Amino acid sequence: PPHAAPPLMSASTSPPPASTSPVSAPAITAIPNGPQSTGDGLPIEADLAPLVADMRLLVEAAYPPGALEPYDAAWLTDHCLARYLRAREKSVPKAFKMLQETVAWRKSFGVAKLMTGSLDVVIKEGKTGKIVVHGWDKSGRAVIILRPKHQNTKAHDPQMQHLVYSLERVIMNMRKGQEKLVLLLDFAGYSLFNAPSFKTQKETLNILQNHYPERLGQSIMVDAPTLFWASFKMVKPFIDPVTVQKIKFFNSEKYKPGTVARKYMDENFNPSEMMKDYGGDIDYKYNVEEYMKERWIPFYCQGQMEDK
Repeated sequence: PPHAAPPLMSASTSPPPASTSPVSAPAITAIPNGPQSTGDGLPIEADLAPLVADMRLLVEAAYPPGALEPYDAAWLTDHCLARYLRAREKSVPKAFKMLQETVAWRKSFGVAKLMTGSLDVVIKEGKTGKIVVHGWDKSGRAVIILRPKHQNTKAHDPQMQHLVYSLERVIMNMRKGQEKLVLLLDFAGYSLFNAPSFKTQKETLNILQNHYPERLGQSIMVDAPTLFWASFKMVKPFIDPVTVQKIKFFNSEKYKPGTVARKYMDENFNPSEMMKDYGGDIDYKYNVEEYMKERWIPFYCQGQMEDK
């Protein structure tokens, strides 16, 4: 059927009761290749195709055979190049510069190793469900939910690894014809004790804007408290004006009928594919063992698994 859920992720399946037993890295089970795992969207626009070809020539000149690891070379699809062009207003030089910066970042950060190696850090960071990939909107955009109240760590680097893992996973959860995501930030329980540092906020923004360009379709900020607005004012100058237009703020008001929140969620989400916490019908209870049960391997890493 249209917009069917990927085989290993069902938005309507509730996990078993939480377990207190230790969690180890899951068995390696690659999800099938296809639109759901590449997040490459629809065919590239006709006016962008010649520019993508120009970008491809620059890529081939800068990275001759053997210059990149196989997974980095596989990541450089035409759709990837197109996203960088859109992010830089179709300027080939600017888009290529941005792309080179991302190639260097992905290597230094170790994105492929993160997605194919040990997940101990991700499992530790994700124990409480502070970041969850779950559900889709009506247009098939996969949803990533951030819940600061479940913050369970302080170290910056592991938090960034967890974020990048989650971004790669939400891309794999995109439905056919989609290459954008919905970011839902739930501020319930937000406080000084769980608020991310300015460094973490700035780096999160940097990763989203500069290394995952043209991936954000909508950002939903729910129940943002007064405390948040002070930090938002500091971060806002670093946010691209186009991105600012994608941010929607509203109070949940328990998603009661007639409220702005309920109207927005009803217009943009099917209740059968959204948690009850956000006006949907799914009684979702996060459990790290269930959530990490299957191994999500990006298409560019297929066949590049680290020996276990």
